[in-house]
Amino acid sequence: MAEQEKAFDFQAHEQAAIVAYLKKREFYEGLASEVQFIIEECLKRRGIRVHSVQARAKDPASFGKKAAQPSEVDPTKPKYPSPLEQITDLAGVRIITYFPVTLNELDRMLVDEFQIVEKSDKGAVLIEGERFGYQSIHYLVKLTPQRARLAEYEPFADAITEIQVRTISSACLGRNRT
Repeated sequence: MAEQEKAFDFQAHEQAAIVAYLKKREFYEGLASEVQFIIEECLKRRGIRVHSVQARAKDPASFGKKAAQPSEVDPTKPKYPSPLEQITDLAGVRIITYFPVTLNELDRMLVDEFQIVEKSDKGAVLIEGERFGYQSIHYLVKLTPQRARLAEYEPFADAITEIQVRTISSACLGRNRT
C-alpha cells in the first residue's frame, strides 16, 4: 500500500516566506526610496507635474498572503514556491498624475531612466454610476547599468522595482476598494 502524499502546508509556507522577507525588508525599503528619489529628480528636471510620488516596501502580511496563493495549474501547490525570487513587487513606487496626457511623458522618462523589464497596461474603464474610467500602467524596472555602477546604487544593481503610473481618478477610486 503506497503511503499517501502529505498535503502541502500553505500556512507554514506563508510563515516561512514572511520570516525570510522580514530579513530583507530593509533592503526593499531602501530600494523603493532610491527609485522614488530618482523619479522625483527626473520629474523636476523635465518639468513634469504630477499629483504625487509614493514609495513603499511590500507589507509583510500582504507578502505572506501572496506567497501562499495556490497555483492555477495545480492548486495543491503554491503559485510561488520561492517567493523572494518570484514575487516582483517587493519594492514599489506609485506615480499619480492629474491627466492621462502625462502618461506618455512619464513613459518616455521611465524608458530613458530605467531598464524596463516588463510593462503592462492595467487600465480600466468603469462606467458604473458615478465612476470614471482611468488608466494604470505597471512597469517592472531595474536601474540602468550606468546608474548601477554608482556607489550609492550598486547594492540595488539587479533588484526589480514595480512602478505604477496612474491617473488621479484611479487613485480616488482606489480609496474605496477593499
